[in-house]
Amino acid sequence: MTDAKSIAKETVPILRESYTIALEVGNLRFVEYSGNIFCLHELCCGYPPATLEQDRYTYHKSLVKLNQVIAVNHYRIYWQIMLNLLVFAENTTLLFD
Repeated sequence: MTDAKSIAKETVPILRESYTIALEVGNLRFVEYSGNIFCLHELCCGYPPATLEQDRYTYHKSLVKLNQVIAVNHYRIYWQIMLNLLVFAENTTLLFD
């Protein structure tokens, strides 16, 4: 039987590719869907948060640049979890500004 963690690890490269293709063709729905899900899967799979922080910041900036306000707010939840794990957050209940 395959566990959820190994399934999530298998989906990360697929979701990253989906995100890249969606950016190239301008499909904003898939940009936000793929990006949010691959961020969540990497976090749940136990990737070291310190190595993911820069990627998360880059992804956040791309969503802001694309004016995807709802996706940015949704994504901030994942980013806050990562910041809490890294102990970077001054206030662990306030979403990143």
